[in-house]
Amino acid sequence: MFNKIFKFLLKLLNITGDCVPVNNQISYTINKGDNSKDNDKLLENAAEIACEIWNEHVTPQQPIELQLKGGYILENTAGRAYQDGNGGCQVIDRSWQVEVNTAYIEQYAKDKNNIVAIVMHEIGHALGIGSDQWRNLFDKNGVIKEKYAEKYPVLKGKELGHDGDHWREKGKLLSEFGEEGHCISPETIAVMELFGHQVRKVPSQRVHVEQLVSQVSVSA
Repeated sequence: MFNKIFKFLLKLLNITGDCVPVNNQISYTINKGDNSKDNDKLLENAAEIACEIWNEHVTPQQPIELQLKGGYILENTAGRAYQDGNGGCQVIDRSWQVEVNTAYIEQYAKDKNNIVAIVMHEIGHALGIGSDQWRNLFDKNGVIKEKYAEKYPVLKGKELGHDGDHWREKGKLLSEFGEEGHCISPETIAVMELFGHQVRKVPSQRVHVEQLVSQVSVSA
């Protein structure tokens, strides 16, 4: 009887069985940066699509709001995500500052998929990729710990990137940026559940950003 009452209360409060509110979303606000109005529009369109894709796959533990802006940041850096005043990705928190390099926005102005990929990459960091919790998934040799691989076989043998903030294997959305073939992968979605997020959709194989963009309902 108690379990039935508890489940009823969770439903009444709009909370899932894992105590993750089902209406938690990843959202964004465009802040004034070094972009022109045209570039801000490109960034806004990309952010809308990127949030839609992530929200389709994951419901975060708590709402995540991106304070998004363009700016001329470090050379060869497409974007960065950090928390207020921290300048790093140490814990999973609600509010994140996300900067996308204006030079990249201008470079990819005719191909929105690349801008979407940059924003999606940074959302991955806001969700926990690169945090201490992320690094703790790997052993001292940089390989995913066996206990996690047993729970999620897709993670078996996966390795930590050299910088500690990304996957080592190329071609994934959360690999070092600058590589070809950015895809959302089953293993990236699997670790979201290890972070405590609710997984809504798991791809059976890698899905390229271009294909993901073609499937979303928002218009850009």
